[in-house]
Amino acid sequence: MAPPLPTYIRTERSAPVRKVAGSGPEYKVLVPLSDNHFLLIGDQAPMVVRRLRADGALAWSRMLPRDWVLPSAAPLEHGAACVASPDYRRPVAHMIWIDANGIISHKVQLAANRSAAASSNGFCTVLFDLQTARDSTFKLTSFDRSFNRVWTTPVIASAPAGTVYGITAVSDGYIVTVAVRDGLFLGKYSFSGRESWRATDASRKYADLLVSAGDAFYLLGAGPKDRDELHVIRAR
Repeated sequence: MAPPLPTYIRTERSAPVRKVAGSGPEYKVLVPLSDNHFLLIGDQAPMVVRRLRADGALAWSRMLPRDWVLPSAAPLEHGAACVASPDYRRPVAHMIWIDANGIISHKVQLAANRSAAASSNGFCTVLFDLQTARDSTFKLTSFDRSFNRVWTTPVIASAPAGTVYGITAVSDGYIVTVAVRDGLFLGKYSFSGRESWRATDASRKYADLLVSAGDAFYLLGAGPKDRDELHVIRAR
């Protein structure tokens, strides 16, 4: 298999394209940080975290263990970020808090096969999957500014193993989506972990992407099961 192509970024419409990473890991995660920087994360062999300035210039780069895969990240205060990454060799998800200087100040492990991170008000919340050979069970757990685990709540008791899922933070809580056996699941959870509402639409496929916009959110994908179309759905 040919190595991934170099990664480029354009920061303004009139600015030139800037090369920000060479061949190697697949750079699929780009997170805007609270201090006008970006966090770029490359997946697998090894996992690489790169901090970019507003103009795309490299501030620093850190290499993480080779067994860390499928990273997800969310911005925190003062240019920091939380990063969640499952372990390739064992059912563990690694959680780290990395600051604006590239220093990892907190490390936590979760019993999980997969994970996705979101953040709000300095808290990092993770949607994680306890997967067996046939089923996935999803839960939410949240960490405070000192990276103490403050609550955990169940989301889905049974979904297909390896199913598609996502999480994002809106102005008053977290939105979660999971592809379940009977369609598309959506749920909203408060910042204290309380379930606000849940719904399942049996007519729709999974969502390719979940994006927040203030108190609303967008689902990309999630079209009717009987059509091969790209849908963009705005909800709140």
